[in-house]
Amino acid sequence: MTGTAIAGRLDTPMKMLGRSVDLFGDQIGDSRDLISGQVITGASANQTLTYANNTKGFDLRTPQTVAYSSPTVGGFSAMGAYGMDGGVNNVAIHSGLIKYSMGPAMIGLAYENHGKGLYYNPSTNPQATNSETAIRLAGSYRVSGFKFVGLYEHLNHLGALQNVAYDNGNLAKATVNVYGLGVAYTMGSNVFKTQVYQSNPEGTHNNSTLWAIGAEHHFSQRVMAFVDYAAVKNQSEIANAPWFGGKEYGSL
Repeated sequence: MTGTAIAGRLDTPMKMLGRSVDLFGDQIGDSRDLISGQVITGASANQTLTYANNTKGFDLRTPQTVAYSSPTVGGFSAMGAYGMDGGVNNVAIHSGLIKYSMGPAMIGLAYENHGKGLYYNPSTNPQATNSETAIRLAGSYRVSGFKFVGLYEHLNHLGALQNVAYDNGNLAKATVNVYGLGVAYTMGSNVFKTQVYQSNPEGTHNNSTLWAIGAEHHFSQRVMAFVDYAAVKNQSEIANAPWFGGKEYGSL
């Protein structure tokens, strides 16, 4: 009943919760295209400026990290991680997860805080004076071959900023809410799946909706073939895409 402590380059608890409910992980339609907080702005001007000054995102694999996982008691478990600051003030990352898993049901709540030192520079980025934070709630339920998944998250002070300016001149809070739902059906060695996510940053004309549909055939535990189709519908001030598959994210 003592739990487990590990150290090294580790996935954060926030990332682990998101990965547990993504039906298209590391494929086109990967939910990280919207949930990581790396929103691309400037669609109306055909630009590709990263929202909130190159935000690091919230699906990270962080270096110099120590983590502790509690034992599971009555279906409840907890995990906490601390990413060290590397000698730079206010850079440390704190990430935590509380999860309940029993039988076919799982629900988890994660919180993550990025020190403002990730972005603050008195010369080039003096407005980055806030800690970047996120809350993520996700769950899944299995019944009769179906797996239902859902996720909600609130991202605040992206890029350590209070506000962000869009191409249309609007000034809005550096805050994003994301919602996602998905369902997969397993029939023998085949899996049929679909999911939809919507990103709603503060402001106007800046929402994105990601949807994906796909099928998998599992030849063995290690060999699988799949076919997917995914698309993102952006409003005029946003330029997200469905094909990163998470590969653009994940490191500091």
